Amino acid sequence: MKEQLFMLACHRFQGERSLFGAYHLLKGKRSAQTIQDGALFSALPLFGLLPHLSYNEAEQVVKALLENGKVRETDGAHQLTEKGEIQLDAWLHAHSYVQNINNGLFQQADVLFWNRLALLVQSLNALAMGVSFIPVVGDLDVQRFVKNALPKPAERNRYRLKLYKECAAFLRKRDRLQAELFVLQLSRQKRIGETRQQLALRYRLSLMEVELRHKSNLHALMAEISENPRNYEALSHLLPTIQSRTNTASARKTASLLPQVDSVQELAHIRGLKPATIEDHLVEIALFDRSFPIDRYVSEETQKNILRISREHRTLKLKTIRTALNNEVTYFDIRLTLARKGFIKC
Repeated sequence: MKEQLFMLACHRFQGERSLFGAYHLLKGKRSAQTIQDGALFSALPLFGLLPHLSYNEAEQVVKALLENGKVRETDGAHQLTEKGEIQLDAWLHAHSYVQNINNGLFQQADVLFWNRLALLVQSLNALAMGVSFIPVVGDLDVQRFVKNALPKPAERNRYRLKLYKECAAFLRKRDRLQAELFVLQLSRQKRIGETRQQLALRYRLSLMEVELRHKSNLHALMAEISENPRNYEALSHLLPTIQSRTNTASARKTASLLPQVDSVQELAHIRGLKPATIEDHLVEIALFDRSFPIDRYVSEETQKNILRISREHRTLKLKTIRTALNNEVTYFDIRLTLARKGFIKC
């Protein structure tokens, strides 16, 4: 499955980045380059899906893909071959749940949401039966949250039924396997929820596939709750605040200074950083904040020329665009313009 995720990242990069760029994306490297590439190529949903993957493992994956003729290398970038495209299409058809994964947006928040839900379901069922129980979630913050979320005794049965109906309404939209993986992890009287390792054995799947299927369920549910909170009144209270966790902390610090200072040189002096690093930050800010005015750094005419060349050449390669414009624009001009073009809301 690692190979397929690399191939999917390669497909998203449109043959303009290397498979090692895909490695940094899948590992979740919080660098300006990785985040910017992920946003520009709509690849951030894959961000951090393989957090424990080592560089040596990545090298083996890349070697296998090249040797098996699934990708080819051109000028340091990798592109899927026809064979690779056919195999990726077949895999995505068989694993359609992958399309619901949005790790760039829901990473970390999904774990908290699930822990709250799992403990709430266990608590409501135990209280309804009048039995004691050992919490399935040991996190004290989650335990306090669920304790505060529990309604008064007279309202608990109605609340429990409402929570059940909301989960059932969502699961009816999932296929049978996805629904079963969701439900079997929840604890109730006389049945402890199964671990994902146990589910992998039960369904004869790899642990990685079960983990990805679980993420898919959570991300699809969290997206639905965010879009239609009135349809999920009980579940919406369990949803953590969703905000992008992909942009770097350093870029956020630079962003906080922009109301007072906008010069790259001045920002570099205040932050004690190189001007090139500040430029990286400004590109990140342009990606995640639509209100950020890039016109103060790149003229409208220059932006139009950069976007025109990008369209005509069907490329996001900085060198290709700069060469086509006779080197009259800087790489910063191009990156900032493309960042605004690739604005994403997450």
